[in-house]
Amino acid sequence: MRLPVKMDASNHALGVVLTQVTDGVECPIAYANRKLNPQEQRYATAERKCLAIKWGIEYFQYYLLGRMFTLVTDHPFKVAADHTN
Repeated sequence: MRLPVKMDASNHALGVVLTQVTDGVECPIAYANRKLNPQEQRYATAERKCLAIKWGIEYFQYYLLGRMFTLVTDHPFKVAADHTN
């Protein structure tokens, strides 16, 4: 079972919700948030979203370690892969 991890960032804070889907119903397991420091508040939107992902995974590492999980964000990230040998 994959755990959905929802993450978001504003100009002032980061927020993460760890959820679980049981019988097709998504229920929150835990919430976490923190205020951005003045340097982080100057980050571009994509950088703040990446910070939310990094911080959220680290914060909930004991729930996520060894499990499959799905990151859910409202930012349209483009994923690039390096296929060189």
